Amino acid sequence: MNVPKSYKFEVLSNPLSREFHRVVRRSLFKQSWFSYSSRAIANTNPPFSEGRINMFSLKLGEEIVGTIALEKVRGKSNTAAATLVAIKEEYQGQGLGKLLLSETKKWAIHNAINTIVVNAAPEAKAFYNKSGFVEKLWNDAAPLTNVEIVNDTSIEMYCSLS
Repeated sequence: MNVPKSYKFEVLSNPLSREFHRVVRRSLFKQSWFSYSSRAIANTNPPFSEGRINMFSLKLGEEIVGTIALEKVRGKSNTAAATLVAIKEEYQGQGLGKLLLSETKKWAIHNAINTIVVNAAPEAKAFYNKSGFVEKLWNDAAPLTNVEIVNDTSIEMYCSLS
């Protein structure tokens, strides 16, 4: 799948991008600016993480309509966890999540990542299944306890890129 000419897939150089975090906040956390800290999210890695690889946006013109971040998974070479996956509510159901994930997979392959894992919300499981993910435990190192990132109903999913 190629990015339609009207959409642009970008690697973000600024992890504190207000627009990126506005999309995440409104799509994932549904919180006001005061109860969501982009600085805290940008500087705090989940317990499984060795550190953020990159943050990406899907833009329509200059507007960010989708977000995703990849983080190295501690103790698992060439594996990254997809976090902060969001599409603005008014753009959902148009295939943009699939497009965002597809472009992220291409970037990952180009950067020697051969596996992407995710903690999916139950309502997102079908989306990830359609995108090549299968339900599989991958986080055997430590329980995920950061409730801002993952809640106790998340489903561990795995996608091989090779």
